[in-house]
Amino acid sequence: MKTTKTIAVITPVYHGIQYIGKLIHNVDSCAKKLIRVYPEATVEYLLVNDSPDNWISSEQEQAYKKQASNCSVSFYQNAENSGIHQTRVHGLNNTDAKYICFLDQDDELHEDFLLSQYKQIGKHDIIVGNGVRRNQECTTDANTVKLYQRKAAQRLVRHPFFYVYGTDMIFSPGQCLIRKAAIPQEWVQNIMKVNGCDDFLLWLLMMQKNCSFGINEQIIYTHVETKDNYSSSSQCMTDSFMEMCQILEDKKLCKKTLVNVLRRRYQLKNSVKNSNNMWTKAACVVRNVDIILVTLFYKMCGYH
Repeated sequence: MKTTKTIAVITPVYHGIQYIGKLIHNVDSCAKKLIRVYPEATVEYLLVNDSPDNWISSEQEQAYKKQASNCSVSFYQNAENSGIHQTRVHGLNNTDAKYICFLDQDDELHEDFLLSQYKQIGKHDIIVGNGVRRNQECTTDANTVKLYQRKAAQRLVRHPFFYVYGTDMIFSPGQCLIRKAAIPQEWVQNIMKVNGCDDFLLWLLMMQKNCSFGINEQIIYTHVETKDNYSSSSQCMTDSFMEMCQILEDKKLCKKTLVNVLRRRYQLKNSVKNSNNMWTKAACVVRNVDIILVTLFYKMCGYH
């Protein structure tokens, strides 16, 4: 029988055995800080393997579990390679925790993450923390960039308009703490096959449900950019974005006019990036001046 926990951190693992020890130490350190201030709080860490042909033995699982003294650790496996969305849902279905954090295998929670997010979530359905992006190939501070350069940029995460006409205003689910009860069943039931935009789908659906988005200005999260992760794969992100639009349209989860704007925005991006014809680019910009203006606005606010 599942035991109700305060917070569950869920990590999809794909050919990521090398990350397990570091991840468990990371989450355990965060849990230690949380329960020092809130002794009644409990934390569990769920690692869900999406590469069934590449995993550790049961003995190794037990050894890893013993490394954590401030949180419980559980391991799960998909029967077959199912993608990041299904893997997150697999973890979600195996916890009764009140709050959820979806942490990617190559990212990092700062030691204050759970404490800071838990303190501030209050009556919100999701609290979005600030963080940094770091290129794995570069370790100097010059290659570490804040997700939100200014407060004005982070405040835009509360407004659905910018997600449709601008971009995904939340860089990664790893910077968020989410009330489990607020996660829409439509997100749990409509699994995306292409990795990349399942978190964007989640934010759009939560906004459709009028969920409350709060912000935490503290820098508490690091997104590590690698040549292999999905946020760095242009074609994969394009395919995933279009799949997301198709789900929104087919399942009638969003007004068709808004889905059309989403598609138009991505077509504009691809046209400007890939076309060698200056006049074609200019015509595309003119047809989408509303999107251009919104893009300029959020970039001026300090979100890139």
